[in-house]
Amino acid sequence: MIRGLGLLDDAPDVLGTDSLEELLGASVSGDPCIDRTPLLAGETMLDQGQTGSCVRHAVARAIQIHARVHLDPSYALPSPRYLTAVTRALLGPAWSWDGTTIGAVLEAADYSGICRESDCPWSPDEDGQLYLDQAQIALDHRKVRGHRIAADGERRIADLEAAWIVGAGIVVGTDVDARFGCWDSDAVWTQTGPREGGHAQAVIARRPGAWLLAGSYGPHWAAGGMIWVSDAQIASERTRSVWVLDTVPRWR
Repeated sequence: MIRGLGLLDDAPDVLGTDSLEELLGASVSGDPCIDRTPLLAGETMLDQGQTGSCVRHAVARAIQIHARVHLDPSYALPSPRYLTAVTRALLGPAWSWDGTTIGAVLEAADYSGICRESDCPWSPDEDGQLYLDQAQIALDHRKVRGHRIAADGERRIADLEAAWIVGAGIVVGTDVDARFGCWDSDAVWTQTGPREGGHAQAVIARRPGAWLLAGSYGPHWAAGGMIWVSDAQIASERTRSVWVLDTVPRWR
């Protein structure tokens, strides 16, 4: 059985445009086969039982990758618990563990700032809900902006490669099948069975024909908590949301 999966919303984004050209400002060329796993040295692959949902975890990891490329190599993982709590506060009665869009999570990060995982207070007696009044985080910049890639097929892969070359954080939300939840190798995965949910993950590395995505099932799932997903899967309609971050806050 696949453990709880975050439902990915395919609605238009709330924070930007579908134009990658506007996001990047110019065309991009270069070798896209970049491995950024060294930026995660010493990090633990969290289980989404700790984080609330795959969407919050994927956004937090993408912010971390983007920040370490552009801002500070010591930038810690923004707390998915914190994003969960603030998203819940923003959405109010519309809150759902599995129904939060990536755009809403980015809005939560923009609205409130980012708390590092190691610094976020929370109460295990209340299902891990963060005490918001204890999370007053001082930031010099609190703007998180993301753009949803609308293209599919080969154009989607090209847009992803361009964003990856320039060091953007990327979140991919794809359908998954029964094999996905019990994947236990570094082989490339492509959906072959019926859809059994959706899962959001952050891009970590690129190699010809596949992308390495950081999951939220803990370090013992797939290849150390990460899974190689084929271009065919990401280019298809089975991948419902692809988000590229263009700005993130600096934590202090």
